[in-house]
Amino acid sequence: MSGSDVGYRQTLVAIPEVRACLLNRIDVFEMKGDAVLLSESSERRKDFFGKYCPKFNESVDCFDDIFEGIAKCTGEETEKIVPVFKDVAYGVVDLVCENDGQFVFETQKPEFMACLGTLRESVTECKISNVTKSISLIHYGEEQCRDVENSRECVKQKVDTCSSPAVYNIFEVLYNRIMKASNCHQYTKIVELYDNNIDGASSNDDPGFNG
Repeated sequence: MSGSDVGYRQTLVAIPEVRACLLNRIDVFEMKGDAVLLSESSERRKDFFGKYCPKFNESVDCFDDIFEGIAKCTGEETEKIVPVFKDVAYGVVDLVCENDGQFVFETQKPEFMACLGTLRESVTECKISNVTKSISLIHYGEEQCRDVENSRECVKQKVDTCSSPAVYNIFEVLYNRIMKASNCHQYTKIVELYDNNIDGASSNDDPGFNG
């Protein structure tokens, strides 16, 4: 049985366990009741998100088996990629809870859905190369890091035309948290030197792109 088959089965088996774990951490019926009168201008916002966001954070652990199953499906090294998935999940919770849940209210506005469509199109148009896709994230070198950064900048330029910044925030959370697992941070400063044409960073003097 391949790693992807094992991962798929593990993910399916984990789903009911995740549901039970979440119900044990969060009283869904109580939360729904508390959310009924919630609005962007409501003074209840602070109390609601102050009450439930710590529980959302605690509940990330419920997804451990699913994250492990997905990791096996990707072919990445499980012990290295599972922490990345968890970090992304914590990032999503942070995004949802920031500023007393402002992101949640932004998602309810018409412009959000329009911009979400733009984001989907941008991710497709600005996709990374097949070569980069074929290389494990944790083994990215200079070329792959530049490719991914160019893709991110392409998406940013397209989504910047939208009137809902919350949409790009989703992309940034995913991008930043995932890329923390790569080696790209070691190239970032040198890339900035090149891009800004700072002395000592010419193409003939390439101190650090040996990865």
